[in-house]
Amino acid sequence: MSKLRVALLQLNPVIHKLEENIHRADTILSKLPSNKPIDLLVLPEFAFTGYKFPDAQTLSPYLEKTSKPGPSISWAQETSQRLNCFTVLGYPESQGQTTFNSAIVINPNGEIIHNYNKSFLYDADDQFGASEGEGFKTFEINGIKASIGICMDLNPYKFKAPFNKFEFSSHCLENDVKLVICPMAWLHSKSPSINEELSKDEKLKLAGKFKAQIEEIKGEYQIDTNGDKIENFEELKEFEQLKEPDYNNLNYWLLRFFPFMNHMMKPYYYEDKATILFCNRSGVEDDVLFGGTSSIVQFLGTKGLVGYNSIDLTNKSVDVLGALGKGNEGLLYREVEL
Repeated sequence: MSKLRVALLQLNPVIHKLEENIHRADTILSKLPSNKPIDLLVLPEFAFTGYKFPDAQTLSPYLEKTSKPGPSISWAQETSQRLNCFTVLGYPESQGQTTFNSAIVINPNGEIIHNYNKSFLYDADDQFGASEGEGFKTFEINGIKASIGICMDLNPYKFKAPFNKFEFSSHCLENDVKLVICPMAWLHSKSPSINEELSKDEKLKLAGKFKAQIEEIKGEYQIDTNGDKIENFEELKEFEQLKEPDYNNLNYWLLRFFPFMNHMMKPYYYEDKATILFCNRSGVEDDVLFGGTSSIVQFLGTKGLVGYNSIDLTNKSVDVLGALGKGNEGLLYREVEL
């Protein structure tokens, strides 16, 4: 059985502050004890640029090409060489006249070994003119079959496909993927932007309150290396509990990997082990509140009667190896058996 030492770097990138965001990522990484080497480092979707760009013109200065790396890709290459690790990082990509929401994979030599273009686009992707990728793909990290899904890729296509089609997780199951990497800019379950009862001004006012709370803990990085699993949880009602995960989101992410979850409602069992890395951003942009909660999850192939209602982290075939808070920046580190 192989092991992989994984670090998820949860950031709150401030839009138009690319150099500042990169510096903060370096600061957070410097907090990891020297006796915790990294094999795989994962960062969120649009990790250093921020995400909610209103149009293509505003995003344009931050586009990068794999053939001519800009600040984001160059950082990933230098960091991979310095830490002797693989790095997965979300960034805005330009291919000729076409824009993609992409995630790049760099090996310990600083070489690009895989580049994935987001397949299922969210409203914000449409706003800044992103195009759909060619579909889900697989690649290998140290001989481990892997696949990348970026944020909306976890959802039904355009929210119009049947919920139980599970396009991305079914791709992973059918292709025997053992390591699933999900860079995300996923909203908090109570983001003002999705509250249809509020006016735009009310959404901005509420988002401002959330932003003020996040500012109060800025620099209090959550460095989680203790190896504790999450076994008992409460559904948290208030955003003020910034250092706790958003369990509504985490349970939804698990549900979107239902093909890997053993359950009485399924006609078949998953009998192997798969590891899912959810690396989400935190913070506020405009009226959008992001959900943090970067998590390392394993589907274990455990059988047994689990009940019709256990389709969340209480399911016996699911282990949540760790999760960061919804409002923090920080690092989640685990040694994962694959």
